[in-house]
Amino acid sequence: MAASKPGTKRRTGFLDGQIEIPDDFDRMYADEIIALFEGDDVSAVAEAEAPGEGDDE
Repeated sequence: MAASKPGTKRRTGFLDGQIEIPDDFDRMYADEIIALFEGDDVSAVAEAEAPGEGDDE
């Protein structure tokens, strides 16, 4: 990663309102990550919790 040039200011907030972070960001894919550490079948966990698939709302 390149360092900023001396004397240049970093713009903060320039993406304000353009991106959205989900409320569960810190818990996303937690079951899959735990399954990887425990050596379980990750694909079975992912299929069981696939959001929106198979839901007829």
